Amino acid sequence: MIQVPLRLTVTIILMRYIVYASSVNTGWRNKIYPEGTNITLQCAISDRNNSTTLWLDEQQNIIIFTGEFRNTTESKFKNFEVSKIWGDKSLHIHNANVSDEGNYTCREDDKSESFGVQIEAVPILDMYVNNVQVTDIKYERISVPFADLIFIRCMALRAKPAVGLELKLGEREWIQPANVTYLQDGFYTNTEANFSFNVTSRNETEVMCKTSGGISITPVITRVTIDVVYLPICTLQRMEDEVICQCDANPPVNQYKIIVNEKLEASGRRLEIDPNASANVTCFASNNIGTGKSTFFFVSDDEAIPYSQIKRLAVLTVIVVAVPCITGTLFWYLQRNKMKRRGLKKSTNHCTYESRQNSYPAEEVALPMLPENEAESAQAEAEHVL
Repeated sequence: MIQVPLRLTVTIILMRYIVYASSVNTGWRNKIYPEGTNITLQCAISDRNNSTTLWLDEQQNIIIFTGEFRNTTESKFKNFEVSKIWGDKSLHIHNANVSDEGNYTCREDDKSESFGVQIEAVPILDMYVNNVQVTDIKYERISVPFADLIFIRCMALRAKPAVGLELKLGEREWIQPANVTYLQDGFYTNTEANFSFNVTSRNETEVMCKTSGGISITPVITRVTIDVVYLPICTLQRMEDEVICQCDANPPVNQYKIIVNEKLEASGRRLEIDPNASANVTCFASNNIGTGKSTFFFVSDDEAIPYSQIKRLAVLTVIVVAVPCITGTLFWYLQRNKMKRRGLKKSTNHCTYESRQNSYPAEEVALPMLPENEAESAQAEAEHVL
């Protein structure tokens, strides 16, 4: 075993790291770069071309380059290179990735300059509609039935730093999810957000997912067109001697049937009918979703009721309804007045009886009587005189 003098060992260590202790840092630059870019760290601490420049990784305490000579074989620095141009002392990082983050220092004689390198990773954005991944190029459009509830999941994968997610439906404003899930994956963060909405329009709608956040990276957007499918919605129109079945459907109608008076008359959307005869017409229209129908009863001109007759019938109806109502109201009014008069008569007789039974010797007070009681009053006065 070879014995190395302690004095020599200390000397070697001091020579290796003398550059760290004796230099003066002239500045610090910190910058954020998107992943995949080429980064150039330009050292400008001296304009002397014959001086030796050291490039160091301060976090790992490694001298990467001494001048143009590579001092390390670590795979982390395989994409690092110093400039080959005379007088240029820059450090180049090719196709930078998140593992290239760190603090790097160039030293020359007694001066140094440091650089902070941060890497942001552009996320991979996926979107799912009802559990179908629509970010595949074959899914530029996806069919959804009208009035269905749609579930949309947006996922931002391998993002650095973590990003947010937003959703946009057609011309509406960007909306943010109520709940967001973040999952750490080494250097990266995966973000997931879920949305749901009802299809309330039969028009196609563009749905977009977008990332938010980051400094050096631009938002990533993915989109898909929601193709709303629905049953045929039909109306029947009569054009003189022809009936036409008009339908709105997605996908388009591929089969028509017209039934007149419960009998199949045509397999198309047009049918000639007798304009002088009434008919109960039903149109059936089918597409790949199902079948819709429309029914209408057409009345011929000969069987139609003239307007003058309709007017007379309306007047007669009003009279028939109004006369009983008026008669009933008058009868109720007369009966109410009659009951009131009967109540007043009973009240007057009662008061007279009470005054006659009074024990005080005061003179009786004559109470007013109704006209029909005048005969009885006269007979009572005659008996009193006798």
